[in-house]
Amino acid sequence: MNILQLCNKVPYPPKDGGSLATWSLTSGMMQHGVKLKVISMQTSKHSQTNEELPPEIANNISYDIIPLNTDIKITRLIHNLLFSKLPYNLERFSSDKFSGEIISSINENTFDIILLEGLSMAIYIPLIRSYTSTKIVMRAHNIEYKIWEGLSESRKGIFRKNYLKILSSRLKHFEYLQLSFYDGIVPITENDAVLITKMGYKGPLQVIPFGMDLKNYQFPDKEPIPKDLIFIGALDWNPNIDGLNWFLNKVWPQIHKDYPDLHFHIAGRNPSKRLLPLFKTPGIKYYGEVEDTNSFMAKGSLLVVPLFSGSGMRIKIIEGLARKKCIVTTPKGSEGIPVEEGKHLLTASSSVEFINQIKKILENQNVCETLSQEGYQFVKQNYDNFALTKKLIVFFNQLIS
Repeated sequence: MNILQLCNKVPYPPKDGGSLATWSLTSGMMQHGVKLKVISMQTSKHSQTNEELPPEIANNISYDIIPLNTDIKITRLIHNLLFSKLPYNLERFSSDKFSGEIISSINENTFDIILLEGLSMAIYIPLIRSYTSTKIVMRAHNIEYKIWEGLSESRKGIFRKNYLKILSSRLKHFEYLQLSFYDGIVPITENDAVLITKMGYKGPLQVIPFGMDLKNYQFPDKEPIPKDLIFIGALDWNPNIDGLNWFLNKVWPQIHKDYPDLHFHIAGRNPSKRLLPLFKTPGIKYYGEVEDTNSFMAKGSLLVVPLFSGSGMRIKIIEGLARKKCIVTTPKGSEGIPVEEGKHLLTASSSVEFINQIKKILENQNVCETLSQEGYQFVKQNYDNFALTKKLIVFFNQLIS
């Protein structure tokens, strides 16, 4: 099987949830002997080059990286708002060089499937269709308009709130419109699959969650007592910014007061200006973007994931379970992952509930040990990457047969 995979960020080395989800699929298909051509955008957030690829990847994948400045520009944002109907956070990914590479690849190869990694790649469908009738499959990492709809509801400033409403409305219109152009959709969660069907999609669909190779995830054999809190995530992503800002203002002060020797370790790139002053709070240790996730995650046993908006799957939760961490999150945070509350992790909807759930773990070693063991077994049984990508290839073969 010959597949063209289009990505809006360099998937290797994976640096965030989006690139992790992409790379798990890429590496899994490579293990199954799929012939892959990967075209990805090199942005300021994902600036890796071909030269940085290890030989085992460079020798097995045809890999092209196209530089593109996708940074938000106020002048372009205003121009888009006034003169375009395309959402600005999709328009930013429009590139003549990327288009040229797609055309060259289609002209030089015969592909069985063209796999789009995320909604921003859908803007290239008219171009693709003008050159080939190859089956186009959308890998739906999330339902994009739902994220921005949630953000618009949480904002208080009039301009920002109204702008986000316009943006989410445009995204919704675009997302609905594109459904008729896909030959297949691969949602990352069952929840998103249900929503895609409710949106009117009637074509082939196969849920393939984020997969992992558990040998890449390290954890201590035994931690005698629950220790220190940790948070990891991109700090220029609005749902993470809002959630961590809420946690540092509403939850951490009480936790620090009750457990003054406890530390909260935070890792993530490009922190928002709203967060920087909060990182100076007593007990907080901020590390920036970390190269070795395993080493960072070893700093604490309790992973907090305070999220109130978003769609798709919170990969950091799956990774936390794989590392046998005790996890406290919100119902939105665990959405899309078929975990059992109280068995695999704990959830909380308010600051009081969040504080109480954290205390339950800190004050009862058995609770933490049970959560960590059950969570690990859950991941082991449901998120094996080799099995998941085999399922994906079966779906692709059904599409082209």
